[in-house]
Amino acid sequence: MKPVLVLYATRESQSAHIAAHIARLLRETGQPTEALDVAGFETFDLTSHSKVILIAAMHRGKHEPEMVKLATKYRRELDQLPTALLSVSLTGATAVSASASPEERADAARSVSATMDGFFAETGWHPSDVTTVAGALPYSKVNFVVRFVVKQLAKQGAGNTGMSPGHGDTSWPELNRFIEEIRLPRAS
Repeated sequence: MKPVLVLYATRESQSAHIAAHIARLLRETGQPTEALDVAGFETFDLTSHSKVILIAAMHRGKHEPEMVKLATKYRRELDQLPTALLSVSLTGATAVSASASPEERADAARSVSATMDGFFAETGWHPSDVTTVAGALPYSKVNFVVRFVVKQLAKQGAGNTGMSPGHGDTSWPELNRFIEEIRLPRAS
């Protein structure tokens, strides 16, 4: 059985946590799985895998440049396999947050959709499955400048920017359901 390849690009490590979680879930079902950070890699052998899952953090309306580069470079190979893109962001967290107003959720959902459309236009790749995943910003691990910028965005009405600990935490049960839905290759 060919392994599933889970590729991720991250800044604050939440995408790495998500990749490790997905790899563990897939291995528990008997699917061999490799999880790799795309940073630092120049080439990938996608043909030796049964499925490819890309997990990309999103910041300021763009996905991680390493993931954009990979999806662009390997678009044809990705198009030959069952694939999934998981877009990880705090904006995605706001889009599903029960504490956000309906307007904030709608604005966040539009922003995520626009970013996804931009990614598809830039790379020319359209995965088999797509989902947004609520990210998390570990405030205890980020520097003063990042915290300052997030506070400024909150003051400008950017919605719930999550200055409380645990804000935007990934919904693991929701992620588990998505992985269960895409676990088996789709019939052609």
